[in-house]
Amino acid sequence: MDVKLTEVGLNVFDRLILPSAIPLGVPQGFNLVTGKIVMELTSDIGFTEAEVAERNIRTEGEGNIRWEPGPPKVVEFGPIALGIVRTGLLAAARQWNAQNALTMNHMVLLMKFEVDVDALIAELAAEEEAAAKAAAEAEAEGPDAGDIVDVTPIDIAIAEAA
Repeated sequence: MDVKLTEVGLNVFDRLILPSAIPLGVPQGFNLVTGKIVMELTSDIGFTEAEVAERNIRTEGEGNIRWEPGPPKVVEFGPIALGIVRTGLLAAARQWNAQNALTMNHMVLLMKFEVDVDALIAELAAEEEAAAKAAAEAEAEGPDAGDIVDVTPIDIAIAEAA
């Protein structure tokens, strides 16, 4: 049985970002096969000591990572690995969006893995709308137990009536 492999050219930025996104795409309670795929994928994406020296990858200042430009590394992804990466990038994109941390490099990375950004935008808009509706309904219901309410005007009215 032949497994269809998808080749993706990854630049240094992609290879620095992907290892933090991949765990977000791994299902809880995964099996040994999935674990092995993730380990191999992480190794394939990572850097050798020779690459670090060749690209002069270094940290400068407050955690800024710098490197010399060069050709991308072509990495092959099987269907399981591709699914894990897409799911992880989708979850990471939600986080980057919430933190207003998206850059064009992130967008290009999402496009490389054909992450459905339009569907994510629609989901986020629907979630915002649902949250706004829930907040409006909660506001219409009045204060909940535990809410701080200014009762001074009520106390004054009661004192004046007495």
